Amino acid sequence: MNRKGFTLIELLVVVAILGILMVAVVLAINPVDMMKKGRDSTRLSDMDTVRKAIDLAVADGATLTTTTSAGDSTTGTRVTTGTGWVSVAVSKYLATLPIDPKNNVSFADAAGNTVTGKYLYFSDGSGYELNCYLESTDNVTKYTTDGGNGTTIYEVGTDPGLDLM
Repeated sequence: MNRKGFTLIELLVVVAILGILMVAVVLAINPVDMMKKGRDSTRLSDMDTVRKAIDLAVADGATLTTTTSAGDSTTGTRVTTGTGWVSVAVSKYLATLPIDPKNNVSFADAAGNTVTGKYLYFSDGSGYELNCYLESTDNVTKYTTDGGNGTTIYEVGTDPGLDLM
């Protein structure tokens, strides 16, 4: 009598091999790091969007006012009328101000520091700076190549060297 099929041992070997392959794929993909990179991509895009909106508003005649403390996405509102966390009216260019993907939540940034997720805005009346923290260690070089003077925060704007923190 010829019985066709697989033995229990053969099936267990195949399941073990598939399990090992799945673990290898998960380790290669590193979903935690992929999530960090995704949030950083959002942060970099948000910084660029807000920067462009402020630049367009200033080109249209809006004035930069000196800020004595940082506009902060964790405590300020998202309104674009100049009373949100950015003190320039950008409602012509943005429907709402963005907030950090981990707004008001602590995490380890790209440099290994424990920080709170937030976007910051500063102005000295003639220039402005937008700041955020990045998570992925792949982005740690952006802290020192963004044109700003901070080595533990990402800075963009017309004057990313403002030292108002």
